[in-house]
Amino acid sequence: MRNAVEWLNSNQYRSFPIQEDCGHQASSLGTLLVGVLLPNYVLVDANFTIAGDLGVRIYLSQLVYTGDLLSLVFAASDGTIFTTLAVPSVSGSTSPTPYFVTGLGPWTDCRGFVVIGDLSRLPQDLPQGIYSFTVDQTMLEARCTRPAIRGVQSLSVTNQGTQSLPLRGDINLIAGANVQFRYDAYNNAIWIDVVPNAGYQEECACDQVGIQNNVVKTINGIAIEDVIIDGDGECVQVVTTGNTITISDLCSKPCCGCPELDFLNQTIDVINSSLQRLEQYTQQLNERITAFTTNYILTVGI
Repeated sequence: MRNAVEWLNSNQYRSFPIQEDCGHQASSLGTLLVGVLLPNYVLVDANFTIAGDLGVRIYLSQLVYTGDLLSLVFAASDGTIFTTLAVPSVSGSTSPTPYFVTGLGPWTDCRGFVVIGDLSRLPQDLPQGIYSFTVDQTMLEARCTRPAIRGVQSLSVTNQGTQSLPLRGDINLIAGANVQFRYDAYNNAIWIDVVPNAGYQEECACDQVGIQNNVVKTINGIAIEDVIIDGDGECVQVVTTGNTITISDLCSKPCCGCPELDFLNQTIDVINSSLQRLEQYTQQLNERITAFTTNYILTVGI
């Protein structure tokens, strides 16, 4: 009888699901760590369902190996964090284990799974630490990202820069005071009509609008003719153009840019994931100590 090697076990000897032409080379703050490579057996399979642009690809952007905990951060090809994964026990992961993951941030509608292989050799092959990877080093194969085949997955409402949580399920569109909806059966469409003056027939409190020069009468209780907006001559600059007043801060400048903030946000996500796992370990240890103490007292008869 011939011994068969299961597919996931076979993947620990090859690059899949990472592209074959990728180098698996780790980097730290943009500098390659010579000789430090991601072992093939860490990732043995991955699959994500992604809504939106069909050209999106996923890659492993960061790996944190501390103690018996392994955390992975996956990012989209545009650099945004896609999802994170925490392996609870490196020493206990001795066979391929699937983990269900959900998208983060702009990818909250995405779902998928990651399969971690036999990590029993990881302490010998990879020193503990935080490792970063670039797209050309850990890009996943194209088959690992599948387009979502369903239609509209959610709707969000944006009002003055504030966006609501995604709305799912049966969603009702309710006409406002001067808006009405019409269903067009022929075109299978919904028309949105603006009804002039509907619901807006209150009389204006301003006298003779359009004739009066100054519609604004007061600012913070000060009569408009007595208001003067002036800068401090050093950091605050006031510029008027037509009926526009522009107030500029000449002194305050950000101390860092988007790349630094993105790196900090990614690191915080990884640390939060590690702290949650550590908290679970602490709870388990406390329960075992309590059980041991109880059994010991019952045994010795104290």
